[in-house]
Amino acid sequence: MRRLLIPALAVTLVVGAGVPAAAAADRDHSQADRTLRTYARDTWRSMVAMTDPGTGLVADNIPGDLNPAGRSRYTSPTNIGGAMWSAVVARDLGIIPRSEARDRIAKALDTLGRLDHHDDSGMFYNWYDPRDGSVVTVWPEDGSTVTPFLSSVDNGWLAAALMVVKGAVPELRAKADRIL
Repeated sequence: MRRLLIPALAVTLVVGAGVPAAAAADRDHSQADRTLRTYARDTWRSMVAMTDPGTGLVADNIPGDLNPAGRSRYTSPTNIGGAMWSAVVARDLGIIPRSEARDRIAKALDTLGRLDHHDDSGMFYNWYDPRDGSVVTVWPEDGSTVTPFLSSVDNGWLAAALMVVKGAVPELRAKADRIL
C-alpha cells in the first residue's frame, strides 16, 4: 500500500492545487482564462461522450468528433480512475452540479465493485469492455487473442483516483475504501 500512496498523494496535490487556481480564474475574465475554461468544458464533454451510461465506465477513446456510437470497446483502470477524478474537477470548476459528479462516480464505483479481478493481489486486469465490465480476451479492433494481465501502473492510477474520491466526495468514501 505504501507504493500506492505516492501516486495518490501526487494526484491529490495536483488536483487540489488546480482547484483554487480555477476558482481565482473565475474572478479574472482574461482571454486566457476563458480559453482554458472552454478547453475544460470541451474535455468534460468528451468524457461524457466516452462513458457508457449503463456501467459508468469510460472507453479508452473515440474516433472522430464525439461520436458515442464509435466508442472503443475497451477501457483500463487508468481510464476509469481518470474519469472519476475528472468528475471531481468538473464539479469544482462548476461545469457539472455536485449531484451529477457524485452519481457518475457512484456508478463507476458500483461497476468496479463487480469487476473480475486478480484474487491474490486484488488488482484489476488491464482491459475491460466498458459496455458490460467483462475482461477483454479478444481485442475488439482486430480480433486477436488477449491474455488478461495486471498492470501495477494502471492499478496505481486507479488507487490514486480512489484516494481523490475519498477526500473529495465524502458520501462515497466507504465505497472507494472497499475497492481500495
